Amino acid sequence: MGNDYQNCSFKIWLFSNEKLGELLKSVFGNPNIEDASIPLAIVAVDIATGEKVVFRKGSLIPALLASSAIPAIFSPVNFNGRMLLDGGLLQLLPVSELDTMGAEIKIGVSVMQKYSQTPPKNWFDIVDKSNQLLYQAQLDALPKDAIYIEPNLSAFTGSDFGRYRELISEGYRATTLKIDEIQKKMSEKDSLFRKIFKWPKL
Repeated sequence: MGNDYQNCSFKIWLFSNEKLGELLKSVFGNPNIEDASIPLAIVAVDIATGEKVVFRKGSLIPALLASSAIPAIFSPVNFNGRMLLDGGLLQLLPVSELDTMGAEIKIGVSVMQKYSQTPPKNWFDIVDKSNQLLYQAQLDALPKDAIYIEPNLSAFTGSDFGRYRELISEGYRATTLKIDEIQKKMSEKDSLFRKIFKWPKL
């Protein structure tokens, strides 16, 4: 079979990502990743080899589709002969990629619930709870020098798509709680930089 995935049939997948691709194109057009005003990396995984695939250049839309292809929910994305799925299979919060990009301050946003012993309502919730277990197992391996924003999602399930306004509000609330910590980290980095180069504070 090799790397020829084009003739594979995936009728078991619940959703096609074609509609998502159309939506993304309507929002972003068809830019390249390297055109972003802030350096950008998008993480996926090659499900055939288990290898992490990091997009840092090239077309934005295929990378976004690959990184959002949740296993057992969306079809894998065929890209350059590789079968790609959500990079969360290997690392649900890939802040470590920021180190290779030279980021001095790393901020991660976790949209995973802490695991709760509540029965799933549907197939999507089963996948969501499986990801919760993966995230809990990865917590100890997360970089300690990063700032983590963790919205309280205990009142939501993985299939609550219609409650997006509430989710946005909770994300905003959780972020405001971290503003002081972020500003302190920025101030520390600025003070260290000025100390090393002996630049006066303006």
